Amino acid sequence: MLFFKSGKSLLDRDDEEWQLACWPWLLDNVVAIDAVRDCPLIVPNSTYFPGTKAEGKERAEHVFRCVADLIGVADWPFDLVEQNARVDPLVSPTMIVQNAPGSPAGTFQLTSDYRLQVTYSPELVDDPGQLIATFVHEICHAPMLTIDRSDPANEPPSGWECEEFATDLLVTLLGFGIFGANAAFQFDQYSDPATGMGGWSTRRSGYLTKVEWAFALAVYFKITGKPFDEANRWLKPGLFKQLKKCTAHLDKNETLLAWA
Repeated sequence: MLFFKSGKSLLDRDDEEWQLACWPWLLDNVVAIDAVRDCPLIVPNSTYFPGTKAEGKERAEHVFRCVADLIGVADWPFDLVEQNARVDPLVSPTMIVQNAPGSPAGTFQLTSDYRLQVTYSPELVDDPGQLIATFVHEICHAPMLTIDRSDPANEPPSGWECEEFATDLLVTLLGFGIFGANAAFQFDQYSDPATGMGGWSTRRSGYLTKVEWAFALAVYFKITGKPFDEANRWLKPGLFKQLKKCTAHLDKNETLLAWA
């Protein structure tokens, strides 16, 4: 049982306790704390993602290579596969296809010949932030495969059914939390000159909520010793405010990170 001081957390008690149990599990089973502290905070600039004139699939492959290089798995047997284009539900200004099939932003699987297959939605190619967030999450499934799953003692907190959430935390540990947090929820205005229609669209990416990402980033900055205001330039304004509140909560409850 964890004991909290007066600083109020933005997370529900159960969610916070799960995160605080999952962090040391990742450090014991996937990546060492010294390696995490040696990794830089990855941000969306040309230092980490050099520009390219490539388009379409070639651009996606360029971004994928950048991410794999930064994580240190560029020589792992990955295959990058473009998904089929999504069905556009808007047929005409007055006709919309109901229940049009959707597709995930990305998927990961270990194939029968032991290849690591990552797929992605071609719609993401023109949205670099979402594309990077998708690739990081899917690539992070690969290091999770190195855990011996035949031993129940190696299960993550709450079991393997929480693996996707643990993978988002691994994204943060490896320095890519800015991308995961910004991609968690997107609210955009759109217009279509051809039809004269417009409106608003929403998109969710990853498994953690925005506030869970903010808490994860707060933990990341605390255990690495990096100043959390490094994120101010890159995070969406609302997210940075949540990060500050989560950091203040951890400052008032230092024993929560006694394992670090």
